[in-house]
Amino acid sequence: MKQWFSDLALNVAVRMVAGKRYFGCEEEKEARRCQKVFRNFFHFFGLFLVSDSIPFLGWFDSGGHVKAMKQTAKEMESFVGGWLEEHRHKRDSGEAKGVQDFMAVLLSTLQGSDFAGYDVDTINKATSLNLIAGGGDTVAYRKEENINKKERDDARHHMAAPNQDPVGEKPTETT
Repeated sequence: MKQWFSDLALNVAVRMVAGKRYFGCEEEKEARRCQKVFRNFFHFFGLFLVSDSIPFLGWFDSGGHVKAMKQTAKEMESFVGGWLEEHRHKRDSGEAKGVQDFMAVLLSTLQGSDFAGYDVDTINKATSLNLIAGGGDTVAYRKEENINKKERDDARHHMAAPNQDPVGEKPTETT
């Protein structure tokens, strides 16, 4: 069930931001690759490294986390860069009609803008990734947390002895 909620939350976030559908679609291989990359991204997003607190220990990559982060960043750049190029192609060819996703709106909004040396594509990709990370991972985590709490409460209620309260804290005396 955890995997299902993660896939659903990621699918909703990616669909709103990039207009892609990766959960329950025909392109199963690309969908699984996308889910794996995002799963790694979310894992590294919350990972604590010693070099984060003590920067001069940056050369010390125990566990190979920095190397894995760089690999995940390359794969993520490939996905999001591909989405951006696809949106740019649709806009230039005139296919982008009707309802647009966030990436298409941001692409048209940032077109021709100057951001003091910052690349418009980088701004678009970073903003889109942050929205997916905030929408996908957080929603999945909160849903899982709520379901686990409900399961614990139900288990406590059904497993309590007749002379105990439903939470199972202390028995009540019967006279």
